[in-house]
Amino acid sequence: MEIEQEENKLTNYIRLIFWLYLSYFSYQIISGKLETINAFIHNIDLPIHEFGHLFFGIIFGNGLIMFAGGNLFQTIFPIVMVIGFLFNKDKFGAGVCGVWVGETLIDASYYISDASTRDLPLITGDPDTHDWFNVLAELNILHLDTKIGGFIFFCWFIGFDY
Repeated sequence: MEIEQEENKLTNYIRLIFWLYLSYFSYQIISGKLETINAFIHNIDLPIHEFGHLFFGIIFGNGLIMFAGGNLFQTIFPIVMVIGFLFNKDKFGAGVCGVWVGETLIDASYYISDASTRDLPLITGDPDTHDWFNVLAELNILHLDTKIGGFIFFCWFIGFDY
């Protein structure tokens, strides 16, 4: 019984330290001192993002959904994790994954806003493979890239506020 209480204390301390780190990380992104592309979590997001292209490409074929599938899957994945943690009554895990959902929305907002200029580095090195350039150009709304990206950022802000 006493060992179990000590383990719970240690777990709570570790969770507190991790939560403080996530708070600092979130502050860095919110304040503009750290873009998500330079953050450690981008290395987690990137393979999930790329798998989204494969997943949606297999289901829907090449095209708009395949290009958008990267950010779609990158956002859906942590949402499913939040639901899983809530289902298992793990509020801490759900909170951590909730921060992750927010980070993916910010990441998507930067990427969408970059569609017309294509300044962000891409893993292909080819600006013509920019997902949102292809999606928005195909829809003939490339000129709205910063407005759409701003709207996604606003959605994150509203979600963060609640």
